[in-house]
Amino acid sequence: MADKFFMHGMVLSSVPIGENDRRVVLLTQERGKVSAFFRGARRAKSELSAASNAFTFGMFEGFEGRNSITVVGAEISQSFDEITRDIERVYMGYYFLEVADYYAQENLDETERLNLLYITIKALNNSEIPDELVRRIYELRTMGINGEYPNVFSCAECGESDHLRFYDRENCIMICEECMNKNDKKSSKKNGLISINDDLLYVIQYVISAPLNKLYSFKLESNLQNRFIDFVQDYIQKNVMHIFKTEKFII
Repeated sequence: MADKFFMHGMVLSSVPIGENDRRVVLLTQERGKVSAFFRGARRAKSELSAASNAFTFGMFEGFEGRNSITVVGAEISQSFDEITRDIERVYMGYYFLEVADYYAQENLDETERLNLLYITIKALNNSEIPDELVRRIYELRTMGINGEYPNVFSCAECGESDHLRFYDRENCIMICEECMNKNDKKSSKKNGLISINDDLLYVIQYVISAPLNKLYSFKLESNLQNRFIDFVQDYIQKNVMHIFKTEKFII
């Protein structure tokens, strides 16, 4: 038998294979996205039965065969069972898992994506944070991890970081007030811009760049929250072409 190894991660999806096994997709620190077989996980008394459920976070013990990875043991740190008590949060949670599954890569360092997913599922269980806000924070930070986030940190024309007032929705860039006044070129260009005040800009910048352990630590007044949600929704609709199957259940 090949040498055993350990992976810290979360179950993204799980499907039955044969009579007793499951094929599970894990998001792990050590190996990025991993597809593995959980032998005997469908048996009622199997120690791997609970460990093969979606949302399960913990340490997984496995070995690499000729063509596949087999998990033979697991130590569950968090199962997030409370999500299953609220059908709307179940759908939202599965959407988060599907997004992580789509963007995660094999054999790459996906530690930040895993940590983001973990704290997002925890935030989803926090009744003080609106589910829609959790969703938009997760989406925008995911794009940040992908390196595809909107450039909201400097003016696309002069490179300055002060007095950023106008957002180009088509090109996902900011233009400062000085450049806008200086150029004042064509009405067609102006029509492609929207005004963003300092409060909204700060929230967008914060979500993209804040330490993960502080990502869900802030509260927004309702108007600012709605403007942030609208901003991210518009950005995702324009820049993410993939259709997520679970998304239709949360709209």
